[in-house]
Amino acid sequence: MTGRFWLSHGARGIGYVTAKLPGYGTQVVARLIAKAGYREQVAYRDGDRLNLHPDNLVLEPCSHARAHSAVVLELCQAAGHKRFTAPVGEVSA
Repeated sequence: MTGRFWLSHGARGIGYVTAKLPGYGTQVVARLIAKAGYREQVAYRDGDRLNLHPDNLVLEPCSHARAHSAVVLELCQAAGHKRFTAPVGEVSA
């Protein structure tokens, strides 16, 4: 992935690295890397939300996650968006 990334603060004031995907809106990058699905949340093994290495991301069940990030990423890649054709887990600068 390439493009604009920023630190977004949610309703509880917790910061997450986010990116805007053309046609799909703003997405939490950790959810894309971890291929988080509906009702799955991403936990960070070391507690650092800036550490987006795949080994640091753990999927956990939850009742509030609504976005199916794995589907969004697959749709972007299938549509041939050049910015989102890197394999999941690899982020190009």
